[in-house]
Amino acid sequence: MGVATATQQASASVGDHKVIRGNSIAIPVSHSAEATLTIGKASRGFEVEVPLGGSGTTTVEFNTYRTTSSNPNAFISVDGATLTAPSSGSLDTALSPGQYTLTVTVGGDVKDVGELEVLPRYQTTSKMARLPSTLAVEDEQEVATPTVYDYLTTGNDVVQGEYAALMVQNSGLGGAISGDSTPTSLSNEGIYLRVKELSPEPNTETNVATVEDVMIREQMRVKGGSNVAPNGRHNRFLAIWDTSDLDMSGFRKYTYEVQIVLDGDENPLVASNETVASQRINLKQPMIQMQAEPGFTLPPWNDSTITVAGQTNFAPRTDLSVAALQESPHPHLWEQTVSADDDGSFSVTFEFPRIHQASESSGTPPPGDYPAAPRSSEFPGDHRDGEFPGAHRPGELPLWVQGYKNWTDYSIQLPQTNAALQFPDQTATNDTVTVTDITLPADSILQLTANGTTIGTSRHLPSGVYDSVNVSLDTAIDQPTEVRAIAIKDANGNETLDGNDTVYTASGSPVDDTALIQPPTEPNTTTTAPPPTTTAPTLPVQESDPLPPVENDASPGFAPLSPITTLLAAAIAALIAATRHT
Repeated sequence: MGVATATQQASASVGDHKVIRGNSIAIPVSHSAEATLTIGKASRGFEVEVPLGGSGTTTVEFNTYRTTSSNPNAFISVDGATLTAPSSGSLDTALSPGQYTLTVTVGGDVKDVGELEVLPRYQTTSKMARLPSTLAVEDEQEVATPTVYDYLTTGNDVVQGEYAALMVQNSGLGGAISGDSTPTSLSNEGIYLRVKELSPEPNTETNVATVEDVMIREQMRVKGGSNVAPNGRHNRFLAIWDTSDLDMSGFRKYTYEVQIVLDGDENPLVASNETVASQRINLKQPMIQMQAEPGFTLPPWNDSTITVAGQTNFAPRTDLSVAALQESPHPHLWEQTVSADDDGSFSVTFEFPRIHQASESSGTPPPGDYPAAPRSSEFPGDHRDGEFPGAHRPGELPLWVQGYKNWTDYSIQLPQTNAALQFPDQTATNDTVTVTDITLPADSILQLTANGTTIGTSRHLPSGVYDSVNVSLDTAIDQPTEVRAIAIKDANGNETLDGNDTVYTASGSPVDDTALIQPPTEPNTTTTAPPPTTTAPTLPVQESDPLPPVENDASPGFAPLSPITTLLAAAIAALIAATRHT
């Protein structure tokens, strides 16, 4: 029984593959020992031998576009390849469509045979798209090509300053374009990127320019068997054009056509000039509109929040930096960055000075609503973190989108208000009086004086508007007294009336009002007598025995009256007369 040799035990595998003419393809080859991959046959006019060292799997990247080179290193990724056909040493044009045998030999013995089918170039398809101006397209390390594709928005309208992106697929240019390709390097291959102006100024010639500042992002080269796209159609790239420098000062339509042209004399894929992609660009002026809720004017006692909502024609996911600036007395920039939605809408929220609506019934706002942050040592006075420094409230803050101030010339009005109060004449109740219709631009205290002496102070009142505030009197009023109510700013913020506090003024006069305060009314102790009542007299009646019949000459039925009966009859007659008289 013979002993098997190492060559007999060796194995290899290559499989079948397809690629579009002009593209690159990765061919994985498995081999148990040193081997040779042969692509094509001399009888078919093309043959290259590729050495495969050691054992394992070697991926050979084969660029069908570069096969016009006499040096196999230009189209084979493995060093040491030998071009055995054509005999002239190179092809006149790129490898033609057809069937090419893949043969793997180990020690001179054929271990596997596969097939490489070079397909004709499919019909090139293209679309116009755009990319946000804020995307770092130039930096492939920061923004990888798959991310760039994710940001694409198809359509022919492009806003000035954005990136116009020509999406090209099935061009057969995968072998010509790489990640470091430039318009200059492509022109050396007979591939030209051109921009044609379709709306020139009147009486001027149409401008056709070869674009030199176009960036190329490609997704065509594959790096392994599992990544080989079906039919080798992993074949697309982007030609990205920065429109920032385009002039839009005239009144015409700004319409351009972007073209990719293959020169028949210079490009190995075509025998005559061919435009493989052509798309139109409608260049638009930037548009940004904004509105505010509850409005661009924020009264001092309103909520401190303003929501700015906007609409733009920028590409979705464009980063917009909305800014508001306080220039004096203490410079401060409010800035929020937001991305435009798919429909171009965006929204940001700003927190401005903490001023609020107040009322006597609600008392002091809950701490969670208006927290009293620590005082700032940098700005003396009543400055609190999150508020304007000191009591300063600028009348206007410019509002704009960074980089687009000419299109977003808005302003937020933060009007100040004068202090005011009214003190109507009244009667003190439980040693308390009421001041009404109070407006306080800052944290304040109300002071009551009589004859130049303080007779009462209010609680600490945060800035705002109050319908009424009750103030307790330190001294009881026992006679009508003129009392003066004065609005005083709590200048040092200690919530107590002291010598550092200042009286508000309006037109040079103190903000005050004088009322005549009546003392409480004394309780009434006089009782009213009830009206007299008349009572009918009660007459005593003494009953007597019945009189016996009279037996004399008197008339029948008559009986003489007794003295008592006579008195009783007289009394009744008098009573009847009195009643009638009444």
